[in-house]
Amino acid sequence: FCDEDQVFWSSACCQAIMFFCRTLMLSLAFVVLRLLPVSSQISFGGHPSGLSAQLALPAPLAIPAPDLDAVRAEDRKNPEYNRFAVPVLVDVGIDQFEWKNSDQRRIGIVALRCQGAEAIAIQFSAFRLARGAEVFVYSRDGKQILGAYTHDNNREGKPFLLGFVEGNEVVLEINEPASEIGEGSELHISRLLYAYKSPRASSGHPFQVYQGRGFGDALPCHINVNCPEAIDWQEEKSGIVRILRVFEEGAGWCTGSLINTTADDGRPLVLSAFHCQQGLTPIYDLWRFDFSYEFSGCDQDTAEPPFGALLGAQPLAMRQETDFLLFELESPVPLLFQAQFNGWNRDDTHVPEQSAILHHPFGDVKKYSADHDPAIIFPSPINWSNNVITPANHHFRVILDEGTIESGSSGAPLFDEEGRIVGQLHGGNASCDQFLTYHGRLALSWEEGSVPETRLREWLDPVGTGAQEWPAWQTPSTVDSLIGRVEDLNGGPIALATVVLEGPGQTDSLVTDHTGQFVFTGVPVGEGFTIKVLKDLNPRNGVSTFDLLKIQQHILKIAPFQYVWEYFASDVTTDGAISISDLLQLQRVILQLVQQMPGTTSWQFFPQTVLVDLLPANSPEVRITGIKTGDLTGDADPLK
Repeated sequence: FCDEDQVFWSSACCQAIMFFCRTLMLSLAFVVLRLLPVSSQISFGGHPSGLSAQLALPAPLAIPAPDLDAVRAEDRKNPEYNRFAVPVLVDVGIDQFEWKNSDQRRIGIVALRCQGAEAIAIQFSAFRLARGAEVFVYSRDGKQILGAYTHDNNREGKPFLLGFVEGNEVVLEINEPASEIGEGSELHISRLLYAYKSPRASSGHPFQVYQGRGFGDALPCHINVNCPEAIDWQEEKSGIVRILRVFEEGAGWCTGSLINTTADDGRPLVLSAFHCQQGLTPIYDLWRFDFSYEFSGCDQDTAEPPFGALLGAQPLAMRQETDFLLFELESPVPLLFQAQFNGWNRDDTHVPEQSAILHHPFGDVKKYSADHDPAIIFPSPINWSNNVITPANHHFRVILDEGTIESGSSGAPLFDEEGRIVGQLHGGNASCDQFLTYHGRLALSWEEGSVPETRLREWLDPVGTGAQEWPAWQTPSTVDSLIGRVEDLNGGPIALATVVLEGPGQTDSLVTDHTGQFVFTGVPVGEGFTIKVLKDLNPRNGVSTFDLLKIQQHILKIAPFQYVWEYFASDVTTDGAISISDLLQLQRVILQLVQQMPGTTSWQFFPQTVLVDLLPANSPEVRITGIKTGDLTGDADPLK
């Protein structure tokens, strides 16, 4: 590159590079970008290109269907499975997609068909999207679209699951920049979840089969949670989650509730039922927790409502005797969900005078059931259908006056008249004409177990208050003090950066000082407020011939970049490729031939945009990392 014919180098520059090549060995360690954690199943909208009139979808790959006779025989033998889908093993990599290129983007599409399926969900063993890439999954007719999923949905080293698409065919599309920055996206489909029709566990009503996607599968006698009967339960309902349980053997539905602790810290704990994981091999990384899955009004609707979802959890404690299961979600609950972490009552002498159940029967939209009479502590052992016998006095018995329950309601909290959780649904004899239910008692789940993994005490009372009951904790609707910090790759503060808070009809900004910190007050949640950071000062700060050398070595493949941030720091022309043009532009900066960084700003910040609504409810703080454009050696002074 220092040949006289390479006119983009000056002679002096070449001599300097050759000198330093002979005399210096550069060794720098940088911190990996600490990007804001985003809830792993949140999608970001958009429309897939494969549904445009100009783009023909490929023919589907035929996937062998499971042996449904054998599946149903296994279900009859093990009714406690309550599954609606079974796995179908596949081996489809990104190289099997059909690719179409345009000037700026490239689009990869694969269609999968599994005969006889009522609905299909795609499970990935590898799911890593490059920046700027989007993934959609949809039906061929475009009536159902899930996505877009982006780089923010990546789960390093963990599997990923996309939701069910109705019918026996599903289309998967990736849309990404034509020139990838760094390594490209990686997708590998390892399983399909095949939803099938199966006899209901209960009988005596006209609906003997269900499709399993959840929506519309519950009995018609249920009461929607936004009907007048449930008007007093509008705060508690926001903490109720539909749980998509994923196993090695398939998938099924349950219900759970966010539950508060004496720390009042918004720790994402969910209480559900022990039997929701019993007898199968759970893949907890793929259990999905759906929030606000409900109709906006009382009436049934033919259109499925939207919902927010968090993917992945780990069990903390469980016990069969009272049928409880306590999870901690992998991701914090975002402000956007406006969820309530419901309170509880563990008093062993407390028996609800009235009680309510908020639940998702058969995975359908949220329903309400209630008993207007006192519950009773059931004095006898209970012999369940799966040959489990729970001890006497370990369950409440409730006879419903309104609504009912079904499979999928399991794990739903039993609320007392003050809206406190006193137990969770184990089961019962319930249909449109039977209303008997049993609920494991929270008072006995509290400390009957011999170790923390079999009781609730340590998890729900981490402060050690000894409280008999505890109120709910509500996600704030306004962030009183939104605190943040702008820092470099080494965690040092970046000064003189302009932080912009922008929302409907409002824009505020401030400039960071030597601490890199910023504070905005009174930021409303749910109105789309965003935070961006800008700094375009002193383009030569930290840029030298050493940086030119590192870029040159990458281009020549002598020392390729190891970190994503190096690509962003080097891509001065912002064309998605590291090339001689970037070297030429940086040389002009070093020689002071230009007073601004060509094609971009002096500093680049990640995340580029922070949506306030997606910040964790329990800790709405913002960390934004800055990369000095052109600085590959870490010499830039972040305070200048």
